[in-house]
Amino acid sequence: MDELITYMALFGPLCGAILGYFGSFLQQRYSLRHADKTRFHKLRVEVYSNFLETANSIYLDLHTGIRNQSNMDTLIHLGSQIPLIASNDVRTHVVHVNKTIKDISNNLPNITQYRDKFLNHTNNLITAARKELGAEDRDQGRVKRIKEWIKKEAMTHELIGGIFGWAWLIGIPIWIYFLVQWIRGVHPWWYFAIAIAASFFCKAVAREYNKVKTQALYGSTGIDYPQEWFDLPEEDKRATVMGAIVQFHKKYHPEIDLDALETKWSGSEQFDNLVNEITKGYRETDTNKPYKAICYTFIENYFMAAVRAK
Repeated sequence: MDELITYMALFGPLCGAILGYFGSFLQQRYSLRHADKTRFHKLRVEVYSNFLETANSIYLDLHTGIRNQSNMDTLIHLGSQIPLIASNDVRTHVVHVNKTIKDISNNLPNITQYRDKFLNHTNNLITAARKELGAEDRDQGRVKRIKEWIKKEAMTHELIGGIFGWAWLIGIPIWIYFLVQWIRGVHPWWYFAIAIAASFFCKAVAREYNKVKTQALYGSTGIDYPQEWFDLPEEDKRATVMGAIVQFHKKYHPEIDLDALETKWSGSEQFDNLVNEITKGYRETDTNKPYKAICYTFIENYFMAAVRAK
């Protein structure tokens, strides 16, 4: 009976570790398969969004009389990638956007004549890209399903990590017991070695699964950026948005009086609305990016839209 208890204490944690490792292997294989399916989708999203952002920047530059060759080169590079990954519908609208920008560049004095044409082609490109990427399914609950999948994945990793964590805690008195028995000469040293190796293996696996759980919830950085924004004092939020406005005007209007610009915006109701819109955007979307980057992108899109509307 004593030998049976001894062998159970020795090989129980080891068998549990092996079974847990097998379970983690299956879970990781599933995660890798899912990542492989979404990698191409992610590439498309990045290329399309960069193309649209660059096209908007070029239009804004040309509207103010600036020819930014770096942006032109970037647009050409992205345009060469899109035929390799895009559907025929998206490729067609990309060609139209490129042609419109070329026409504007060759006829700057009459740029206002191309405003509606440029907006029409970019809107058509956005619609085609959303259709290709499956974004039109949002109203049918696609976002809800994605959130549920992320939550389920995080819970799975938490469960597996918890099992390994408890295995590690249970293994502590076991390897201490074998250490004492080895010192007393009752059991050989390798009983203790196997027990402590299995215990610390479980600890390492539990730690890794907790990391994966955090990444599933908050992205690769493990940082909850929306919560960082929500926790910011109101003065810091306003300072961040004002910094984005100043940064935008430094880039596109270097001749402007920045002190007058800050005075104009800081006390306006419109400025308060911008801060509130950024907070609203964080609450209503799944965006998990640093708030400084979000603020600048939002401000840039805001002023670009204002220029287009003129």
